[in-house]
Amino acid sequence: MKIIKLRTLLIGLGLVAPMFIGIGHSHAATYYLDPDCAYNGNGATTSCAGSPGGAGAYNTWKSVSYSCGNSYLQKKGTTEIFTSTERISTGSCSENEME
Repeated sequence: MKIIKLRTLLIGLGLVAPMFIGIGHSHAATYYLDPDCAYNGNGATTSCAGSPGGAGAYNTWKSVSYSCGNSYLQKKGTTEIFTSTERISTGSCSENEME
C-alpha cells in the first residue's frame, strides 16, 4: 500500500488552489498629501508633482476623492490650515471600512 501525503492528495483533487484565490489581492490604494508642494498632484507618490495633476502628492485635502478601503497619508511634520470647516463624506462606506 502506497502512502500519499495529504498535501499531494489535495493538490491532485484541486482543493488547495481555490482556497488561496483572492488572498492578498486588495484593490485598496494609498494616497499621499504634502501641503508644502507647489502643485496639486494625483496623490500617487510621496514626492511633489512637477505640474498640476501630475504624478505626485496632493497639496490639499480639498482635492481628495475618498473611497472605501483606501489609505490617505499626510507628510509628517506638515500642516494644512483651513479657513472653513471641511466635511469628509464617507459615501456608502460602512463604519468598519473607514477604520
